[in-house]
Amino acid sequence: MKWKGKKCKSCKKPVLRNGKYVKNKGAMHHHCWSSWYLKRLWENSWKLCSEYVRRRDNGRCITCGIRKDWKEMQAGHFVHQKQTPVYFDEKNVHCQCVRCNHHEGGRRDDYLREIQRRYGMEEADRLLQAKYKIKKYSISELENIRDDYQRKLSNLKS
Repeated sequence: MKWKGKKCKSCKKPVLRNGKYVKNKGAMHHHCWSSWYLKRLWENSWKLCSEYVRRRDNGRCITCGIRKDWKEMQAGHFVHQKQTPVYFDEKNVHCQCVRCNHHEGGRRDDYLREIQRRYGMEEADRLLQAKYKIKKYSISELENIRDDYQRKLSNLKS
């Protein structure tokens, strides 16, 4: 018997509801939906955080000082690991040019000096210690982060 239903957008397996194949486009298993939504939420939150940081810093690179349009710049992390509690922390993310962020590995020594100058040694130590901690963001936490950065961006633009 040929299967006539739709496949899950995430795992590509047939989707069943109450013992019947689901025929609507974009159907997903519940467990697939939550991981899919979490991934999309993470991407959206990061996109908003990145734009906010680049606009906040007026397109000025934290490590070399070059200034360009915010769209040509990147949001670089002082502590790089994704699964840290400071991934979306505004003191950990600053505007960086492509050369400093990618080609020169973030210029960590210059970044550290600037973090210490702006926020002090204690804050620099807090950020450095965070790389040893693992943080798994929940859907509600990411929704709050997304909403917070949407609000901050709209305030920045107005």
